[in-house]
Amino acid sequence: ATPQTVENDIATSNVDLSNFSVLVVDEAHHSIGNYSYVNVAKAFYKVSKFPNLLALTASPASDMMKIRAICRNLGISNIEMRSEIDEDVSKYVKSKLIEEVRITLPAEILDLLAKVKGLIDQNILSLKEVGILKDVAASKISRRLILQLQSEFRRKMASGDRKFYVIRGVIITSKLLKLYHGYDLLAIESLEAFRNFMERIEEGKAKSDKEIAKMEETKYIIESADALLERGIETPKLAEVVRILREKMDKNKRCIIFTQYRDTVDIIFKHLKQIEGVSPIRFIGQGNGGLSQKEQVEIIRDFESGVYNVLIATSVAEEGISIKDVDVAIFYEAVPSAIRSIQRRGRVGRFNAGVVYILITAGTNDEGYYWVSKRREKAMRKLVSDFKEDKNIIINDGTLNPFT
Repeated sequence: ATPQTVENDIATSNVDLSNFSVLVVDEAHHSIGNYSYVNVAKAFYKVSKFPNLLALTASPASDMMKIRAICRNLGISNIEMRSEIDEDVSKYVKSKLIEEVRITLPAEILDLLAKVKGLIDQNILSLKEVGILKDVAASKISRRLILQLQSEFRRKMASGDRKFYVIRGVIITSKLLKLYHGYDLLAIESLEAFRNFMERIEEGKAKSDKEIAKMEETKYIIESADALLERGIETPKLAEVVRILREKMDKNKRCIIFTQYRDTVDIIFKHLKQIEGVSPIRFIGQGNGGLSQKEQVEIIRDFESGVYNVLIATSVAEEGISIKDVDVAIFYEAVPSAIRSIQRRGRVGRFNAGVVYILITAGTNDEGYYWVSKRREKAMRKLVSDFKEDKNIIINDGTLNPFT
């Protein structure tokens, strides 16, 4: 049962927690805020005669406040930490090779990226022309700053402020965020994913879409992208995925490919389905016309039984779904989250030795995300270790009866 199901059963009195003395919380890093785990734990401690709670996670948090909150929310007073090299764990863990694969973009893609960057710079100039960020150097203007600005302008509009600079601020920041996203798609995902995104902008009804689409530079960029695709020029990542599978896969091995976007799932699938010995299947979430839960279960069953040997998945496959051992994992792009990186790697090497390939495009946000994830993971392990040693760091407010 999902945490939400258990919470609902408690609310409707379908489950009597007074009959339970042990509550096991898996993926305990979700126990933040109003998540169902928190409410179930509170109800459990309130009515259970002999409450004991065991919380498990491979990736608690890289922030002390979050770890403290998890412990408080679940009534935790003792932490046990193990890694793959600990004596009582290592004998159960198979070897896992992590290989970073550096990708160099071809000159044609770099040239196209420069043109998209030119569009971004033009819109930053448009912001300055209406008096926004006029004293901030263009080199200091980031996506995060633009996102903060957009939120500020939207709040002003919601409160009735219809000044010209506010309205233009909303439109221009929206254009910039879309262009930043398009830039990353081209740099990190694929030329085809970028072209699909630009097509959606061309067909978009929003004011920001229309303004981007009517720019002469946009039309030239789209024409250039189409010409490159016709010439067979693409991001080398796709070819690298094909190379890895041809070298590492056989009929007895299974591979999972993680990517951020459904568009990329479809593009990878199209490239792989023609390869001899590779039987790919797409695996995406349930929202926005995705897979139903029944379809997800059927796909996982067929993947484990050998009907398919390559699962191309979005973040839905990172946790919460039971997938047996996988021999090869490919991160199509790096993710800045230590938790997600750990969860992805955890799909490999459960019963047999495995290998994880992380594709990193040189000179792009891919590199930044990769190193951010590594730093956060290192910080996470240190925090948990410090937390374990410092008994005073756990705050028990007296409302919970912790399991010691």
